[in-house]
Amino acid sequence: MLSVTKFSTDNCTCALNFSSSEYLQDTKDDSINMVVTSPPYVNLRKIGVHPDKYVEWFLPFAESIKRVLVEDGNFILNINEVIVKGIVHPYIDDLKQEFRKIGLNQIAKPYIWYKTTAIPNRCSHRAIDRYEYCFWFSNGKGTFYRDNVRVPYADITIKRVQNSDVISLGTRGEKGHKVFKKSRIDPRGSLPHNIIELSPECNPRIKHSAPFPIGLPEWFIKAGTVPGDTVLDPFMGSGTTAIAALKCERNVIGYEIDKEIFEYSKERINNFINKNLQEKVFKDKEN
Repeated sequence: MLSVTKFSTDNCTCALNFSSSEYLQDTKDDSINMVVTSPPYVNLRKIGVHPDKYVEWFLPFAESIKRVLVEDGNFILNINEVIVKGIVHPYIDDLKQEFRKIGLNQIAKPYIWYKTTAIPNRCSHRAIDRYEYCFWFSNGKGTFYRDNVRVPYADITIKRVQNSDVISLGTRGEKGHKVFKKSRIDPRGSLPHNIIELSPECNPRIKHSAPFPIGLPEWFIKAGTVPGDTVLDPFMGSGTTAIAALKCERNVIGYEIDKEIFEYSKERINNFINKNLQEKVFKDKEN
């Protein structure tokens, strides 16, 4: 049964659905600018989805995501590999192949979430696992607002460009010849790279088995949308994507099927909105 809780701020709205997201009930076609989600991990135990069954399990969700995305909409999937009997299982490759069949294409090399801290690993014959993938899919060309995620140049880069004749390869000329341009410092900052360095969420109050940090969905939301756009998380969990979207002044829709986690996410989002409102009132009084 679909149960909807709605919040609103001065600039955006938040709708939380207590229901399965398999068919994204109550979400209209061509209405979502970006989907950001981290679905349930592959689980080799009785509870969870076995990697051999993961593609079959996830495909109905992917078809619904494709339906609700606007033209050139974005779909960010945070997912990780799993090793079965000493071999990396190919379920992610299989999943991407099925995505292509329904019109969801990977439009960028994988983004890497590098975990600056990680839980110790007991494995004696492999290095410690310190990263997860974030794949960027689209039903078209996608949108990428690079100026939203520019970063300051490193001091060494600034000195190197200012004190040398470093050149970079530009576009090809009218006759197909390579055109070289002198490197320069862009006052807007450097273009971002595809490695995102963030610590995993470690707040014990967050009632979720594997919450990602707010900074992860926030980066992609800034990169792929503009204020007023709508973000969807079909596996909302503790509400991290929703809070990141609200921080960025985007509308957001979330789905969660676990009652306890759903109630916690409502409380967490409501607290975030109230805290921001109090801070706004305090700043208005100061001015």
